Amino acid sequence: MGIHSQTGYAKRKYKRGGAPSLVAPNHLQRQFDVQEPNRVWVTDITYIRTYEGWLYLAVVLDLFSRQVIGWSMSSRIDRELAMTALLMAVWRRQPKNTVMVHSDQGSQFSSYDWRDFLDQHNLQQSMSRRGNCHDNAVVESFFQLLKRERIRDMQQAVAKEVKLQPGYSISWSGQFEYLERASAKLKVVVPATLLVIFFLLYLTFKRFDEAILIMATLPFALAGGIWLLWILGHHLSVASAVGFIALAGVAAEFGVIMLLYLKHAWEARLAAGKSSEADLLDAIREGAVQRVRPKAMTVAVIIAGLVPIMIAHGTGSEIMQRIAAPMVGGMLSAPLLSMFVVPVVYMLMRCRELRHEDVRKPERREVIYENS
Repeated sequence: MGIHSQTGYAKRKYKRGGAPSLVAPNHLQRQFDVQEPNRVWVTDITYIRTYEGWLYLAVVLDLFSRQVIGWSMSSRIDRELAMTALLMAVWRRQPKNTVMVHSDQGSQFSSYDWRDFLDQHNLQQSMSRRGNCHDNAVVESFFQLLKRERIRDMQQAVAKEVKLQPGYSISWSGQFEYLERASAKLKVVVPATLLVIFFLLYLTFKRFDEAILIMATLPFALAGGIWLLWILGHHLSVASAVGFIALAGVAAEFGVIMLLYLKHAWEARLAAGKSSEADLLDAIREGAVQRVRPKAMTVAVIIAGLVPIMIAHGTGSEIMQRIAAPMVGGMLSAPLLSMFVVPVVYMLMRCRELRHEDVRKPERREVIYENS
């Protein structure tokens, strides 16, 4: 009878990059590094889930400072929402020269009212390619940080002010939900990884005390990364956790290599019949000095590779900075810990063994004398 059901949506006809807009070209071309204020503004709309429904938020950012210069909220996503945010930005900044305003191809930004407003206020319109969020990555990154890092403050305020009736509950979704899932997985993966590392260290050194020494230095080696995150004002996120995991691997490598050099130097002394505390001190000095230059070169190369990421302002720079910050800060604490603390602890451990051996030696001589 010619009746058939609709099975789904048709495949997109445009390529992955997206088709350019017919309203305005993409003048920005992902050039997110702007040298002066009031040269390029970017805008977009996002949604936030509330107890009364969806709340729509429109913002306008200045690419020079990444500062929010205009915003608007409403329960409806229409052109008035976007125009109110842009009107606030124009009223606050009062630009004298032409300003580029970049957005996506949403209907709010393609309306005649929006285009007329831009023409009346000497604003140049620019639009991303269709379905390509990377062309407007700065606003997308801002929305991600807003939903992920500020949600805890909202939770505390809600828990303090809102009194729920029996049978009601609160749940948080969005980027915060993804962060909670990742944190739950890390709580299982990180302890399992540390246990495997401890087992591998024991197989390497054949001693529990030396494996415990390396594992005990890891939290102190991460102190530099924690301090740098605090100085930069970054909150602990999944990206920061990835940076700390990488830093822990480098710190463990520093400690293992230092301990191997100390052991080889001490074993060489023992093979030569030198087993006094003075010989132990000479062995530790020799083994530690051999690691100064390689360690300094390693730290210099790592910092030289990460500093450009810390000062970058392009697409995805916010996420990369949170990954690189723990590594940069840890490169100050981890090498110092392995060069100063590990040799001292190793010397205390071996001095204790030497003293126990010296206590047992007279007993052995006395037994030999009685048998003879």
